[in-house]
Amino acid sequence: MMTKKWLSVLIVILLVAISSIGVFSDGVEVEKTVVNAYGDEVVLFGQGIYAFESAFKAPILKGTDFVFLVLIAPSFIYFEWISRMKPLKKDLIILGYLTSLMYYSSALAFGVSYNKLILLYIILFSLVFFKLWDVLAHLDFKAIDRIIAEKQSPKGVRIFLVIAGSSVLIWLVEIINSIFTGRPPIHIGLSTTEPTFIKDLALILPLCWLSSHWIGKKKAIGVVIGSMMLILCGIIGMIVISQSVFQYQYDVIVSIQESFLFVVPFVILSILSFSFVNKLLKWGIDS
Repeated sequence: MMTKKWLSVLIVILLVAISSIGVFSDGVEVEKTVVNAYGDEVVLFGQGIYAFESAFKAPILKGTDFVFLVLIAPSFIYFEWISRMKPLKKDLIILGYLTSLMYYSSALAFGVSYNKLILLYIILFSLVFFKLWDVLAHLDFKAIDRIIAEKQSPKGVRIFLVIAGSSVLIWLVEIINSIFTGRPPIHIGLSTTEPTFIKDLALILPLCWLSSHWIGKKKAIGVVIGSMMLILCGIIGMIVISQSVFQYQYDVIVSIQESFLFVVPFVILSILSFSFVNKLLKWGIDS
């Protein structure tokens, strides 16, 4: 128990520190235009911890930091130490938050231009990883199996998980276009690849589909993975909204086409996710 508590304390401290610096740091000025590995000119953000990110990407990172600072950190604290809900339900919700923290910390560790926070990114990623597996290792899967054994599986949740997982296929638009044109995605900036493509298509997509299948088979793993995916999906919608606000604040122009392809669908799915995760938890926990 002490190990769990100290892991959570350290996660919160690092999360608040990293996200605060991401949102509020400024004052560093660098050359505004550089050439990336593909020979394209990239306009840099030029200030703060994200000085060497493109002017397009930096506000996205700041918007993400803002959500984790203002919403995720306080929520994580509430569910970890204050909430008096059933332990099993609390563990599943905590797993959902840890999944979002894995998504966030991996994006920083693997996708952000090298900066002074690199050690903090690495430590946060490591702590979240081991905390997640610690919760999974102590989760009462047998109790979930007993609860759902005589219940009819929630068809609506299963369908939604397939739809939510399939939403990331939108990245194939950019990937396939880059294959045929021989050019990287337009907003690649100074990066040599896009970690979001990898996480979404290699992990989120199959996990959503598999959890839908497992729920249909009345397996506890379906409740666990499904709730993790639905909570992540809900949080991503909030992140997308915040990212769009920060882009507007920094005069980044996003086309109507890009908004309808990459913003609107995720916001809609986010709103629906919170409803479906409640249905899944009620099915998998409440006897």
